[in-house]
Formats: sequence, structure tokens, C-alpha cells
Amino acid sequence: MKVFSMSQRIYYKDLEPEAESIIKKDLELYNCMLHKAFKICFDCAYKDVTYSETDQRMIKSFYGTSDYFPLSAINEAKALVKSLKCFEKENQDMIKTRLKKINKKIKKKENQLKKALKEKQKLINRSKKKKYTEEDYLYEVQVLDPNIKRLKSIIRNLKFRRNRNEFKLKRKMPSVCFGGKKNLKNGYLDTYRFKRARRMLIPGRRQGKYSNNLFKLNVDNDMLTYRSTQKDIVFKVQFHKYKDELYARVNEKHNSPDKAVAYELMDYGEYFIVKAIFEKHMNLPKTDTLYGA
Repeated sequence: MKVFSMSQRIYYKDLEPEAESIIKKDLELYNCMLHKAFKICFDCAYKDVTYSETDQRMIKSFYGTSDYFPLSAINEAKALVKSLKCFEKENQDMIKTRLKKINKKIKKKENQLKKALKEKQKLINRSKKKKYTEEDYLYEVQVLDPNIKRLKSIIRNLKFRRNRNEFKLKRKMPSVCFGGKKNLKNGYLDTYRFKRARRMLIPGRRQGKYSNNLFKLNVDNDMLTYRSTQKDIVFKVQFHKYKDELYARVNEKHNSPDKAVAYELMDYGEYFIVKAIFEKHMNLPKTDTLYGA
């Protein structure tokens, strides 16, 4: 089971003078790579587009960086496309179940409407034979006609709902918007641009001493070194929950199965927070299911 440990707020004013501009440039660079990698993976998955070069070579040659940033962006983009496919499949299964229920309701209401129309026709035939009574008139006006009108309205609304769900089922390509659709539609462009380039996820590595390529955690003095595109940035970090487990992962032997630690850097304007993500074996309590879960 994957867990994460959050650091304290790390203010840019407490770091080197150039640290803020370097980190924000790296965030912008990483997210540009992420968007391009996502576009490539999305085209391959939904539009059957093929490329002559690999994703890594295309992004690395286009942005001119080392392998660490492109590989991290490609891994995250592939995970996003995979989760998008799973979400679309779950959504389609849910729509199919909904369509079955709607068709069942339509059939039931149409049968009720047929019975009501038959009763209406019987009353019409009785009126032609001059056997139409006052009770028949009151039943037709007060009960039968409102019921027919109500059933027709229900069937019309159900068919409209069925057509709308069938249209959703036919739609093959989902829509994706980094930064939030609401911010873009409502015109909050500053918030939209900020959220598009506020985070960076670097996957862990089993090989090496520090369990990561770009983040080096020194467990002796609680110092974290970020290897940016320009220079190394060192700052004091204090992780809270699962701190001991995190340090144990970093101290594990080379190429151990659970040694890899991923780091996510999230920008909040005046400060940023580092999140350490790693695998933790948790012993869940066993419960008796004799009387239910």
C-alpha cells in the first residue's frame, strides 16, 4: 500500500536568492513536458497515431534536458491515460446499466398507457352506442385523461434521457483540461495558468543511495537536496507522518524492492511543500464476516 509523508512549509524567502526562480522554471518545464507527453500518449491511445521516434527521444530532443525530467513526465502521462481509460470504461458500464433501467421503465409506462387508451376507446364506443353515463364522464375527465397525459409526459422525458445517455455512450474520446475547465470557462486565467504548472512528480529509484534521481534526502541532518536543471538547492525539511518508515526506505540496501521513494513538489505561491510517496506494508485487522461485512 502506498502512503505519503508531507513536509512542512518551505518558504522561498528562507532559501537562496535564485531558488524561487529556478524551482518555478523547473515546474513550468516539467509541466510543458507532461502536457506534450500526455498529448502523444493520448493520440496513440485514442487516435491511432504512430511516431517514428520514442516518447523519451522526442521530448528530450525538443526540450534539451537530461533523462530524468522527460522520463518522469512520460510515466505520469501514461498513468493519466491509463486512469482515463479505466474511468471511461466505468462510466460506460454505468451508462449501460442506466439505459437498461430506463428501457425497463419506458416499457412499463407504455404498457400502462396502452391499458389507459383501451379504456378510453371503450368509453368512446359506449358514447357512440348512447350508453354513456355521468359516472363514465366523471371517470374519463377526472381520472383517465389526466393519467394518459401524465404517462405520455413521463415516456417523453424517459426517451429524452435515453437519447442523452446513448449520445454519451457513442462519444469515444474524452476531454481533458490541465488547470481546470471551470477556471478556463469562467475566465480565471491567472488561476488556470498557476494550476497548470504548480506540481512536479519525480518517481523513485531502487538503485542508488538516496532512493530518487532528483531528490536526495540526508537522514542524518534532515537536509533535502533538489537537483534542478541549473544547480543543486539544499534546504531543511521536516517530514511528519510516516517519517520513520520514510527514513527506513532511504537507508535500505541498494536495489531493495521497497527502496524507491517518489517525491512530489507542490507550489503554493510564497512557499512549497514536498510530499514523499513510498510503499508501506500494513497489517490490516481481520474482521469476522459471520454477520456481514
